Amino acid sequence: MFLSETSEKVSNYAVPFPAGFQKLEAGTSLVVQSINPEYGKGEVSAINLLLKSDLKLEIFSDPEANETDWLTAGTKFLSALYGGLKAPSLNQLRFTLFSRKKEPPKIRSLPPTDEAAIQHVRRARLQALIWRAADKSEPPKLDICAFGWKLEAGIPSPEFGTTAVAPSSILQIVACSCKSQPPCSTNRCSCRSARLSCTTYCSCSGDEVCANEHTVSMDSMSATPDEEDDD
Repeated sequence: MFLSETSEKVSNYAVPFPAGFQKLEAGTSLVVQSINPEYGKGEVSAINLLLKSDLKLEIFSDPEANETDWLTAGTKFLSALYGGLKAPSLNQLRFTLFSRKKEPPKIRSLPPTDEAAIQHVRRARLQALIWRAADKSEPPKLDICAFGWKLEAGIPSPEFGTTAVAPSSILQIVACSCKSQPPCSTNRCSCRSARLSCTTYCSCSGDEVCANEHTVSMDSMSATPDEEDDD
């Protein structure tokens, strides 16, 4: 299905050669790397974007192109694929898409982070350069470790972003699920034993029934300085 639909669409793509070929070559490598059919980012939607957009992707498969330029072209394609061409960054686009949902979306349905996208685009760049040399007697001599891959015991594996998935203050949050009566009255409470305040994420909700001596109530946190002085 993918090959037949793509062939039909490409056959109607009237652009001068080799500019059209370069755009398709570059775009197709990005498409292959970007497919996520489970969340609506399949081959057809990516190819449609490639054919209809005015993204300057020819530079992506140009062996002489500056790294900054082809990285920019690739990340713009990813932003457009997720409907955020005008977003200042993929991180900002992730936040915008997440905050617009009434229910928290599945993480896989969101665009990659900026750092992960860079590795993603580098792998697509490598693929485009190898395809471009398909009519040569030997593939180009390229260091795959400079294109989003790493070698582990001589075996290539993808290089992923190293940015933390969330701020450290969020990752350090401990949420208890105490069933004692009253709640959080023993050191079995993970928050109490860690000397942390219970929060709304805990089973006790961090409200007045919580017996954790370290719990700071939401009322006291929201009190203004004047209110605190009155007390």
